[in-house]
Amino acid sequence: MSKFKKQLEAEKELAMIKGESWEDYYSDLDIPEGWKCVSYGNDALPSFISDKDNIKGYQIWINSHNPEVKKLNSLDIYGVEESFRFCVTLCYGYEKDLFQSDNFIEVIEWINNNPKSPEQIEETKEYL
Repeated sequence: MSKFKKQLEAEKELAMIKGESWEDYYSDLDIPEGWKCVSYGNDALPSFISDKDNIKGYQIWINSHNPEVKKLNSLDIYGVEESFRFCVTLCYGYEKDLFQSDNFIEVIEWINNNPKSPEQIEETKEYL
């Protein structure tokens, strides 16, 4: 691990110690009914599935609303200081973002207006 990467990890850990827990990342949001938290302790960000059926639901990754923590996460995950707060992917392990936004209402609308196609459902099954 590079010195820069170690420093980022230390800063990120310090931010968590100061009270920035994953619940804090989405404490300002009204999470839709039916979404379920599927965050793992070793994930880079907390996430939700948009449907009780993991095959039909999208994975929504949520970055912190705290600008400093968001910046550290963006550097760690994407290698850039600025990234969108919300990223929608097909499912866990799928590395391509289907939709990105800083507006949670836009995320909800996109998910509601774009149900998974039969092809996407089949692709999801390959990952889960």
